[in-house]
Parts: sequence; structure tokens; C-alpha cells
Amino acid sequence: MTSKVHPKTVHSKHGGAKRTLAKPAPDTPALVLELDGKSRRVPPDTLEDDKKFDALLESCKKSKSVTAWLTEITGFTPTGRIAVLDFLAVLKIATYPSPEGLYANILEAVLAVDPGQDLVRQEYWRKAALETAAIFYEGALVPACNRIREAMVKRGIKGVRFASLIKDAQAFLAAATKPALGEAVRVSDVLPDAPVPKETIVPANWVLTSNGVSRFGSKEPSWSAPVLISELGRDQTRGTETATLVFQTMGGWKCQQRITTGPFSRGGSGRGAWG
Repeated sequence: MTSKVHPKTVHSKHGGAKRTLAKPAPDTPALVLELDGKSRRVPPDTLEDDKKFDALLESCKKSKSVTAWLTEITGFTPTGRIAVLDFLAVLKIATYPSPEGLYANILEAVLAVDPGQDLVRQEYWRKAALETAAIFYEGALVPACNRIREAMVKRGIKGVRFASLIKDAQAFLAAATKPALGEAVRVSDVLPDAPVPKETIVPANWVLTSNGVSRFGSKEPSWSAPVLISELGRDQTRGTETATLVFQTMGGWKCQQRITTGPFSRGGSGRGAWG
């Protein structure tokens, strides 16, 4: 999963000169952004403010080059850590320096940060890596968690279990995708190309991701790929209900044969996620 741009030096886009990577001077732990060569420190809690988040995002998108230093991530609070990772996931265009070099792969940049021997920082480092894997590599959690395990073993951290890493990453995803009480989640917000009306809502007590469908709290998915009801019809005379299911594949959305069930309890017809 390594995607290192250069091991020790960075080639400037302005003149092609080389410079050695240097860790920004420590202060209160912050995300350090370099926009077109100009450095600025961004306290993680400022990214929890929507207006400041959007303003910084706009500044980054107007820049020709964006470099994000994550060398202080083990000093971030849990909420600050998530705010920073969410920001970088939306940004998408940054490269990530570390003491070992410059990476295009954010997970490698996080793993390159040395947590030292402090147990608290080691735990923050582990969680930062797992959260990075969940946010940036949701569809590749197995290789991502395997890479985290390798990095932990290399640093001499004992008691590393691959199954525990996967479980923790999946638990983070489940918590992150669970809406607040009463909050509706639209299918189109999760799967923009889904062949259902944009107002279609994910039913309560269900979780929809690009990896499949599951009930809240379930350790195993009910379906290992997104499955939706694209059409729903009801035969008032026979008292039966017919649903047309579509499921997502690597080649796009595929239609299954119609499924007829009955009896139904209410009249009408429509389209949605699941019954």
C-alpha cells in the first residue's frame, strides 16, 4: 500500500530545486498545511466549525500545491483527530511528508510517525492509523489493517492481533455511519449513483455502505453488496407485493428477478431501500 513520492527530498515545482524534509517546529499539536510553499498551523478543533472548515477547504483548492504534515497527530484529541482526517478526506489533493519522506498514501504517512515508548501516544497512534484506514480505505480494510499490524510489530509493540484491528476499524465505521436519533440518511448521500429517487431514505436500524447492508449492532452484514428496492408494486386483488431488487457490482447496478410476497398490510406503491 506504500505510495512514497520521494524518500528524502522534495522536488519544488518552482525551479526544480531540492530541499530536505524538516519537521515543523512543535507547538500546540496541529495540522500543518503548506499551501504553495506557505506554511500555516491549523488547530484540529477549528475544523469542527463548519464555516472555518469550508473556508480552509476553499483556500486549499485554490492552491497549486498542498502538503499536509501529520507528524503531530499523536498529540491530537480523539475528536480533533477525526476532524483532521475528515477534512483531508474531503480535500483529496494533499501529499503527506513524514520524517521518512513524502507520501501520497496518507496511511503510510501516519504509520511513519514515531509514537515513541509512551503507551498513551502509542494508543493514539494505533487509533489514528485505524481511523485513517476506515475513512480512506473502507473498501480495503483487510490489507490496510494488515499494513498497520506490520508497522506495529516493526516498532516492537507486542500483543498485536489482526482480528482485533479489523474489529476496531469496523466498530469505528459502524459508529461513524450511525445517524443521530431521529436523523434521516438518504440513499443518494451514501451511493450517489443508486437507481432510486433522491429522497429515498435508509430505513431505521439499518446501515448502508458501499460494502453492503447490515442491521445496527450486527457483526456480520446482511448483504455483502449494496442491495436496494428499485420498484415496489402491490396487487390489491390478490393481496400480494412485488419488489424489484437491484444490487451493485464492479460493473455497475444489476437488476434481479422480481420477488413476490404477501399479504401486505397497507395500500399504495413506491420505491425505496428495504422493506
